[in-house]
Amino acid sequence: MGTTLKDITGQKFGLLTVVGRAPSGADGRVRWNCVCSGGGPRCKGQAVVLSKRLPGGTTKSCGCLSTKSVPPPSPGDMFGRWRLVRAAEPAPGKKARWVCVCSCQEATEKVVDQAALRKGLSKSCGCYKREQTSALISARHEYIAFLSHLRKEAEAEGVAVDF
Repeated sequence: MGTTLKDITGQKFGLLTVVGRAPSGADGRVRWNCVCSGGGPRCKGQAVVLSKRLPGGTTKSCGCLSTKSVPPPSPGDMFGRWRLVRAAEPAPGKKARWVCVCSCQEATEKVVDQAALRKGLSKSCGCYKREQTSALISARHEYIAFLSHLRKEAEAEGVAVDF
């Protein structure tokens, strides 16, 4: 008997999020379509990756994390919501850092390590996380209101519900 293929759609591996199965190659090996959240100038935004290379961490991005022949960033480059303004003084023991401005309404300015930008560890001033949290809380409130409405309708019909 053959083994059953585990669907890993939606799972994250490094900067890659699996969005679906890709056609198997001529070699018959399983491949997955992924989107990359690198956001840097080298990020292609997508990749087709062999199944065995995802969980082990062999492939973590579309190639944008590769340090081979990486052109240096320059003012104006975007990393997530950060726009590079100018090079900043390196901190002791740190490599390059950049003065960045977030593209959100606050236009927050912050010094960010170049490595954090390239690896996707810093994508905004925190505005993105706040927006996502707010949207999640709003959706939760809507769901609770919906359940409350269903409970009232069920009770009006004389039906007991437990949720």
